[in-house]
Amino acid sequence: HTPRLTLMPLHTNHQEWIEYLYETKEYFLVYFRQLQLYPQLYGFGPWLIIEKNSKTIIGDTGFKGYPNQSTLDIGYNIIPNHQNFGYATESVNALSAWAFQTGLVHRITAACYDWNFASISVLQKCQYQITEKKNHIIYWQLSYVPMPNHRTQI
Repeated sequence: HTPRLTLMPLHTNHQEWIEYLYETKEYFLVYFRQLQLYPQLYGFGPWLIIEKNSKTIIGDTGFKGYPNQSTLDIGYNIIPNHQNFGYATESVNALSAWAFQTGLVHRITAACYDWNFASISVLQKCQYQITEKKNHIIYWQLSYVPMPNHRTQI
């Protein structure tokens, strides 16, 4: 959760919502089938982004599968009339923090087209670093760097 948003990982009991909300739902339906077979995927797939004040679903974010070699790939989508309010940045920051807190993830990757200035801005604000540019696609990553445990003796 964030001050303005509720982030809710999708579960198989949310399938009716997806069928109602999204025209292109194949990705979600594949995820639901995988989740039934592998319950440990919960949280490592799509999440709904809900604006708290209105209780409105304004988009989705999430990961593209279970961590592979401590790495996840993140994606996000905000419904057009809710864009440019910082919701994508807020949700990517929160979900990145959640992933690192699991202890299973040390790196999160993302990709966007070089003409997608909104996504570039989101990833920059979230401290993702460019790792490669190829065929009009920019590849990004955010690495978890554990802070040393400093204890001050009094």
